[in-house]
Amino acid sequence: MDSALSELLVSNEEMIDQLKMECLGVVNVSDMLTSMIDQHRHAAAMLRTLLARQETYRRRAGKIYVTQDQAAKAGFGPVGGVPA
Repeated sequence: MDSALSELLVSNEEMIDQLKMECLGVVNVSDMLTSMIDQHRHAAAMLRTLLARQETYRRRAGKIYVTQDQAAKAGFGPVGGVPA
């Protein structure tokens, strides 16, 4: 999650720089807007991913998930966690 937040921060800082350049007339407005749209799309995708991960974590909170392999190694049978 830290890397996604870092990417959002970098994207935000890049947008600020682009807006400053546009104010100074250094950059073409059309190119700047296209770039800003792309950055917002990327940021939205990262936010959707973060929200999905948080939702998955909330659903799993308080529960322990074990693979069948791990259960077998621990001596549990295949049905309902009954010891073998």
